[in-house]
Amino acid sequence: MTETKIPLSGKRVLLYFILFFGLVAAMDTIFITLATKTHTGVVADQAYERGLALNKWEDAAKQELDLTSKAEITFQKIRFHIEDNNKTIIEDADVKVHGMLTNNDKTDFKLPLKYIGGGWYEIDMIWPQRGKWDLFFTVKTPDGSFYKKESYRYLPK
Repeated sequence: MTETKIPLSGKRVLLYFILFFGLVAAMDTIFITLATKTHTGVVADQAYERGLALNKWEDAAKQELDLTSKAEITFQKIRFHIEDNNKTIIEDADVKVHGMLTNNDKTDFKLPLKYIGGGWYEIDMIWPQRGKWDLFFTVKTPDGSFYKKESYRYLPK
C-alpha cells in the first residue's frame, strides 16, 4: 500500500495557524482566571489608606516623648511598661497595641491596654491566628503628648 500525501494548501495552513493560537488564547484565559480567583496578589486591602495612616503615625512620632519602655509578651497576656528618662512612671496614659500578622491583614487588631500600677499596662490576649505578629505600641499621655515604640515580633506557640 502506498500512502498518498495531501499537499498543504494555504487554507489548511491558515486553519492550523488559527487553531494553534486559539488553543493558546483558551489556555491563557483559563490560567488567568484561575490565578485571579485563587490569589488576588494583594496582601493588604486598602493599601493606599493604610500607607497614609502610617505616614500620619510617623509624623506624630517626630514630636514624640522621650520615654523608656519594655514589653512582656506571652501567649495569654501582653504587658507594657513605660517611664520617662528620670525613672518616673507614666500613669493613666492611653496605651494601645497594634498587632499585624505579616501575611494576612484580615486579623490585624488595635487594642487598648489597661493600667495595673507601677507603670505597667496589660491586656489578656487570645491571638486570632498563629503566625509572625508585628506589635507596635502607642502611648498618649494625659497632657496629649505622643510616644510610639518600634515593633516587637512575636510568634505564638
